[in-house]
Amino acid sequence: MTTINTQHDKIPEFVCKTSSNTTAPLTLKSDPYQSLTAIYLLRLAIGLKNKLPLEALEVLFDQKKLGRLTGLATDSKVSLADRELDDIYQQISTQLDQLLQIGMALDSPLFSNIICIGKQFKLSPCEQELLAYSLLVKHNIQFQVFLEDYCVPNRQTSIKEYLQLLTTRDSQEIENNFKKSSSLYRTGWLDTAEENDLSRLIIPPFLLHPLLDNHYTAAELRKLFFKACKKSPFAVSDYPLLSNDLNVLVPYLKNALARKESGINVLIYGISAQGKYELARLIAKAVGVTLIEVASDDSNQVSLETEDRFAAYLSTQYWLTEHAKSEVILIDQADGFFPQYSSNNQDDDYSIPSINPWLLKKQMANNPLPVIWIVKNPADIDRAFLRRFDYALGVDALPETLRQKEISIATKGLSVSTAWLKKIGQRADISILQIKKATVIAKQCKADSPYTDETLIENIINSQSPLFNNKENIFQRHHTVTGYDPQFTNTSIPLDNLVKGFKRYPKGTLCFYGVPGTGKTAFAKHLAEQLGMPLLVKRASDIFNKYIGETEKNMAKMFKTAKRDAAILLLDEADSFLGGRQEARHHWEVSSVNELLTQMEDFDGIFICTTNLMERIDQAALRRFDFKVKFDYLTVEQRWNLFKQETQRLGTLLPKDSEILAPIKQQIQHLTQLTPGDFAVLSRQAKFQETPFDINQMLNILEQECIAKGEQFSCMGFVN
Repeated sequence: MTTINTQHDKIPEFVCKTSSNTTAPLTLKSDPYQSLTAIYLLRLAIGLKNKLPLEALEVLFDQKKLGRLTGLATDSKVSLADRELDDIYQQISTQLDQLLQIGMALDSPLFSNIICIGKQFKLSPCEQELLAYSLLVKHNIQFQVFLEDYCVPNRQTSIKEYLQLLTTRDSQEIENNFKKSSSLYRTGWLDTAEENDLSRLIIPPFLLHPLLDNHYTAAELRKLFFKACKKSPFAVSDYPLLSNDLNVLVPYLKNALARKESGINVLIYGISAQGKYELARLIAKAVGVTLIEVASDDSNQVSLETEDRFAAYLSTQYWLTEHAKSEVILIDQADGFFPQYSSNNQDDDYSIPSINPWLLKKQMANNPLPVIWIVKNPADIDRAFLRRFDYALGVDALPETLRQKEISIATKGLSVSTAWLKKIGQRADISILQIKKATVIAKQCKADSPYTDETLIENIINSQSPLFNNKENIFQRHHTVTGYDPQFTNTSIPLDNLVKGFKRYPKGTLCFYGVPGTGKTAFAKHLAEQLGMPLLVKRASDIFNKYIGETEKNMAKMFKTAKRDAAILLLDEADSFLGGRQEARHHWEVSSVNELLTQMEDFDGIFICTTNLMERIDQAALRRFDFKVKFDYLTVEQRWNLFKQETQRLGTLLPKDSEILAPIKQQIQHLTQLTPGDFAVLSRQAKFQETPFDINQMLNILEQECIAKGEQFSCMGFVN
């Protein structure tokens, strides 16, 4: 390495021994850090005397650029081009001497924070100064531009030589901080990219303003990087469906920590917003350690960029290791850390990661402490990274018993019944976070509210419905349309069993067939709500395109979107694409069937087709469906029970006299082709009435719906 001589001796260890009874010059009072920035600039100019162009010197003297900061700006009309070069550098040297003599305000946040962070992360004085330098580059845009314009392009001088000039430290001292064993490297604050790029010191941007603007204690500084999670209130026995996994994973982590094994990574995944974080807390509790969560927000509660979170993660690993802490680390919402997997290697199917993939792989392979990574959909992750995980756990939602425990804890101090807790616990479409926020508000306003605590909480949750694209309130007080109710669906197999099965294993293909209005699409929506998954609905008209090949492209895009969003995919009017290929008249009819079958085979989720024309479906296609569910007309009992429910909901009074009631019941039983959809028509028509329907009006509307389907009646004789 070339040794560069400077005109000034090395100053004492960074700032620590600078006189504290001095003040900054008048022109620098607005920013307590301009003095140090000016010192670095002037040292750099002197060290690069024969390399800097005159244009760079003019920037240092120009009052509109860096002249005020350096203190070199004057009212002289003499151009630098008309002055001797030695004279110019003598003025720079004199100004540097004055700044060093004046010193800087040591009570500024930066200096106390650098010393504190140096102790926390065991940084040498030289590393502390390099950290301060990096912060000042980010803090002062003109300083940064000067380096980029006049230093980075100069490839004859390396970054280490630049830093030697800036700090006047020994070359070996600078060299030591670029070794992989240095604290700066191990905390992730030192990049190893371009050899002469002064931006290689990559202090995480989220630290910039906190360290410059606020005085922090050691504990407060650590919270910028990580926090200890609260101990889980649950036990392994609360997760019966995961008992086999936990009985393997918990002992494995215990032994890995005892043996101080490195490179341990656990993946927890699932599309639901409930359950994954709680499971991570439970695992740490069962292992007997504290769960340390890497920061996801900055000091102002603004979400961190992925590269900032990665830097915080590296710093967390380093701090815990240096302080001999044997814990488990958590990275929540870690999807953005990984490159996305591309099955066909097309550019638009592959995300460009913000983190160096090589560095991430290396870190995962050498983690000093075990890490739990939480993501939504592992199918989106490049398989090269999936192979780095030692164990993977899929979580759909908190078990119902755990939801009720969480809700019971959140509602402590409120008057809610056991029945209400059970009802809320069964509502997988309402997240625990929603409920917790609602209870906080309820506790604050219950004294002045006319409502019961249960109603108050429900009203608060209802107010959030539009935020989650719910067209109706989550808790319906006065229904205006007939909602979906599984008890009024007549199917060839029990739908409750399907829901329970998909909660255990959310993958499969289903064909729902039957006449219109029997609840095929409604059940698909109900299934999505129960699983806490979005529902992507496509119709034949959305997919079909008259141009060759475009229909197949739309199909592929439909499945790709469902995979990306981890959604249940519902294709309505599927008979348009799954017709018998032997009867096809056009080539595109065959190719569309083939494309749909191929996509079905490759789809790693729940795919539902609905059709009113089961007889038209290609036999080979039918074999691809795991379940073929027939949705039929309502049974006798369902017709009567639904009629009674609708009369009550619409405000129509049924007679209490059993003799008068009997013929009404008989008339309903004669309507053998009634479906839930017919009652929905009745409900919609009721909205246009000023007064409730009477019994005869309701019966007449339902009869007309059946007649429209081809059902024939003799004179029924309505009740007078």
